[in-house]
Amino acid sequence: ADKRVGFVPHDPMHKVHTACDLGWRSPSIFLFFQIIGSKICIINSFQKYNASIAELVSILNSYNMNHNYVYGSHFCPHDAKKHDQTSATTRLNIFRNLGIDMFVLSRSGLTAGIEVVKHRFNRLFFDEDNCKELLRALESYSRKWDPVTKRFSNKDKEDWTNDWADCLRYVCLSVDFVTKDVTAVD
Repeated sequence: ADKRVGFVPHDPMHKVHTACDLGWRSPSIFLFFQIIGSKICIINSFQKYNASIAELVSILNSYNMNHNYVYGSHFCPHDAKKHDQTSATTRLNIFRNLGIDMFVLSRSGLTAGIEVVKHRFNRLFFDEDNCKELLRALESYSRKWDPVTKRFSNKDKEDWTNDWADCLRYVCLSVDFVTKDVTAVD
C-alpha cells in the first residue's frame, strides 16, 4: 500500500552495504542495501546452505562484478567472533584475510532488535524480485506465544523465517553506522 515493495534499483551513486546472518546448521543470508536520503533500500539478497567463508566471499565478489556494486561496509552479528568449525581462527578473521572487511555489530536482545526494525520499518524499501525469500519470510515470521502469560516470548518461533528476520535486524542496526560514516563498530 505504501509502494515500498517493487522495483528498487541499484543506484550507482551510492555505496552498497551488506548485512549477514552466518549460518552453522542453517543458511548464511546476505542482504544488500543502500542508504539513499532517508530510505533504506534493500536491493538484493542471497542465501547459501553449508557454505564456507571462502564461498561466501566468492559470491560477494561475483555480486560486485555482475552488478557493478561499489561496496561500503559489511556487517555481521557478534557470533562471527566465534571460531570457524574447520579452522583455528574466527570467521571474522577469515573474512578479513579474504579481503572482506567485516564489522561486528554489538549483541542486542531480540526484543530490542525488533523495536529497531519497527522504528525503521517505514524507511525500508524492498526490491520485489531480488528479495522474494526475505519478503516471504517477513510475512511468515512470528515469535513464540506463551499461553500461560498470554504474551509473546522473547524467543523466535523456531522455523526458516528466523535467519531472514535476523538479517533484516542487522540491516536496521547497521544504519546508524553507515549514515555516520563510522568504519568500525567492533
